[in-house]
Amino acid sequence: MNTMMRTMFHHDGAWPEPSMMYARMSVYHLDEVVSVLKGYEPPLESADEVRACLEEHARLRAAFEDIEDACRLPNGSPIPVNDVWAPHSNYGVPKEKHSRLVPGWQIAMLRRGDAAEPVCAWLHNAPGSGHRNLDPCSIGLYAFGKELLSDIGYTHTKWRHAWARATASHNTVVVNGINSGTDASFMENRIRLFATDGRTFHIVEAESNAAYPGVTSRYRRTLALVGEDSSDAYLIDVFQVHGGRQHEYLLHASSDEPSIARVEGIDMRPYDGTLMNPGTVFVEPKGESEGGEPHLGLWFIKDLSAGRADGEVVLDVRLASALDVGTRSHLMGGRGTTIYLVRSPQVRPAQENDSELDKYWRPTLCARRQGENLKSVFIAVHEPVKGEGKVSSISARELEDGLLLVIGRGPSDRDYFMMGYEGPVEFREETPDGPLEFSGSWGLTRIEGGRCVEAHMIGDRLSAAGCTLTGTAGWCGEVRAVGREPAGGSRGFLDVDGRVDPSATRCALLVEFPDRTCRAYNVVRIEPLAQGTRLRLAETPGFEVEEGKVKLVSFPQRTIEGTRVTWSLLHLSALRPGTAGGIAAPPHAGR
Repeated sequence: MNTMMRTMFHHDGAWPEPSMMYARMSVYHLDEVVSVLKGYEPPLESADEVRACLEEHARLRAAFEDIEDACRLPNGSPIPVNDVWAPHSNYGVPKEKHSRLVPGWQIAMLRRGDAAEPVCAWLHNAPGSGHRNLDPCSIGLYAFGKELLSDIGYTHTKWRHAWARATASHNTVVVNGINSGTDASFMENRIRLFATDGRTFHIVEAESNAAYPGVTSRYRRTLALVGEDSSDAYLIDVFQVHGGRQHEYLLHASSDEPSIARVEGIDMRPYDGTLMNPGTVFVEPKGESEGGEPHLGLWFIKDLSAGRADGEVVLDVRLASALDVGTRSHLMGGRGTTIYLVRSPQVRPAQENDSELDKYWRPTLCARRQGENLKSVFIAVHEPVKGEGKVSSISARELEDGLLLVIGRGPSDRDYFMMGYEGPVEFREETPDGPLEFSGSWGLTRIEGGRCVEAHMIGDRLSAAGCTLTGTAGWCGEVRAVGREPAGGSRGFLDVDGRVDPSATRCALLVEFPDRTCRAYNVVRIEPLAQGTRLRLAETPGFEVEEGKVKLVSFPQRTIEGTRVTWSLLHLSALRPGTAGGIAAPPHAGR
């Protein structure tokens, strides 16, 4: 038990296989050992060791239950990523109502679960390959009690490997028409940002260097959930892909229910062809273990219509059983973009019956760009709707290594979203609402009736419509000491150089090792020291520094030459005019 707990779990208590089903099995096997030990009285010389083992199991069990709770949708189902039965599993309504980062699995849950109509979005970027789909930086969206942008989850049908596991069946980007790779080394996928105000603004950024190694130099997605609940929220989606000759951005409707879709803003005409690479030969698999070739996924996309899109395009998808409920996705097409509206297999309604697979299809959108050594930025805003929705239009302006996105919310109301692609940006823009000034890495301001009613920023300054928000972008430095002392909801700590604001628990802590791999942590509490700061963590640190080396003691174990471990903690500033200059974060907002 000691060896298994020490070596076979991530630093946050997650099992290496990023599947809730298989993680539960592994943890429950440990529970069986504990149940056998009940009533056992060990020899005096080993009593302390047995007691310590059982105490560690209790801590690990609590950490896993926390992860399991965090990865549930508001209806109790686990998010349907990787080999997870969905929607056949239901673990009960989650206790966690706020946004959470699960660092071991690199799953970010962006949500407002305490609203009358809970809304939830997620980004999945798990490392590893066991029970893992080929879907780096994939996303999903739940609102109005339904999965609206959907994954398939687990299946034992003959289309499992060829379609359900393939990159093309997920809400992500396919490069060069083939499946992505997986981060089998647990070194190439990373979280770059996670922050939440606990109420109306939640943001995450992740990247994968393992998705298309040797082809892409950047494969990175930024996701921001904005709004109070299902009837007010929308999801900003910015996907940067550098490298390759073909990029295909995919969006899939519900995997549970029939949907009806239409494209607005361009002329769509029937397309007599497929999206497969020229010369590809497809042989339909006869069983679930067949069809794993990397180029086969796009064969399953049928009934194509196509149109050229230089500007904004809207994908409107509604549930056939409730035509007012669905999503409206506003996309910036961009020069050389072809939009395809197609059908792809739902799989879930067929359950495990191969003969039923051909009966169930869902609308899918593919935005394709082609060229040599492409550099794409796919920009979209996904709005869950019950009726017409509130987002009327979007427009985007790419700045020097950055982006200004304007989200229209009716005749006179607008939201402005700003981000730097590789670090802080500075600009001043004239807008219909007056001058907009920004100095920072990410920011959003909401203007209603010409007045700023809300602002969020990771940066130094944001000014719009007579409202100015100032702050600090965050802190960084070197780790001085590591401890694994459980205390007050914390499973360990890092002592770092420099002073950190005690309120800075809204963002994830990022730690980088000498070989440039990165781990993320949730900060529970910040305590000043005589020299420096103690950052108390929700997770165990999972590493030690000794004898000129860094030893990763949690999964995956390895030894890294060098002792310099650096850290960075961004800071989210928020402002609501009329509320004494700011808002308070709820308990565990940074978790």
